[in-house]
Amino acid sequence: MSAVTATAQRVWLQTARGKPADILTVREDAPIPKPGSNEVLIKVHSVSLNPVGYKLMGMLPWPLAKLPMIPEGDFSGWVADPNGHDDKWKINDEVIGLVEVPVRVKQGKGAMAQYITVDAAKIVPKPSSVPFDQAAGLPTVGLTAIEGLFEHGNLQAGQRILINGGSSSVGAIAIQLAKDKGATVVTSCSGPKMGMVKEFGADELQRKVLDYTASPLAEQLTKLPPVDLVFDAIGTQALYDASPSFLKPEGQYVTISLDVHGASTLRTTQLAVSLVSNFVRPTFLGGTARKFKMITMHWDEAGMKQMTGLMEVGKLRVPIDERFASDKQGVLAAYEKIMTNKAKGKIIVEMQRP
Repeated sequence: MSAVTATAQRVWLQTARGKPADILTVREDAPIPKPGSNEVLIKVHSVSLNPVGYKLMGMLPWPLAKLPMIPEGDFSGWVADPNGHDDKWKINDEVIGLVEVPVRVKQGKGAMAQYITVDAAKIVPKPSSVPFDQAAGLPTVGLTAIEGLFEHGNLQAGQRILINGGSSSVGAIAIQLAKDKGATVVTSCSGPKMGMVKEFGADELQRKVLDYTASPLAEQLTKLPPVDLVFDAIGTQALYDASPSFLKPEGQYVTISLDVHGASTLRTTQLAVSLVSNFVRPTFLGGTARKFKMITMHWDEAGMKQMTGLMEVGKLRVPIDERFASDKQGVLAAYEKIMTNKAKGKIIVEMQRP
């Protein structure tokens, strides 16, 4: 049984490799997809943009990526057709889900459409008290944070953690998760974003403002007690290089990426070489004497349910910068905003909004 009455829908498609403004097209009369045996049909309310979305557009040529491809992966919405999975899902159930990158690349599926088919195991219930925009903003940044802190960083109550990039969406979630665990949070951001980061529960901002634009962050950290864990939501190579001065010898340095934003081709190559060195160069050959780990996010139903539970009781909030309509003007403006690297929270596209 299906709740779908529409005969056509709006779908966004990536048709070639390049910048969003050049290679995205919108189709207003696309057919409603039919779910496969392991899938359900979702009526999409909101889609959250992530940097990996527009970066993939410029990186993956055919035949590595199946084109045309529906972009983005994070969404919230309603179950429109349980497709035989009635033991778990009912029509109009509010859900949060993720279309992971391999599925988007290999099958051309994504979230930026009014109706999508997804693996029935890659959605979780959305608490009724959680707005759809915040729900759509959770999967990628939330799973990155929870897996980095606990699966890879083994953060414990009572420990001290440095979260580099506390004003980023991943950093904001990480601050809240670490505080809920009972850790003491030190974080970094630029001066204008101090107020926003403070709202999420960072401990050191009132007495010791870690404004990375004021002086080198490592120098500021050496004046504080050492931390047990570094969670780098930016990917700052220089911070890892200096980590023995503020990270305990047994501590772990966990990063989610390598920050090459605005770097020249030469500098990008140098940073890539440094990244490899982080893993393989021993300390007696000049390697940094702290454990280094770069993580890749994966779907985790238990982790998602843990976070939605925290959202339901007001202990976790996804910062939202701006919401856009799903028409051509809105979507291109949304990508333009996220590509400035200056958004103060998630960029949301509302798929049912004209």
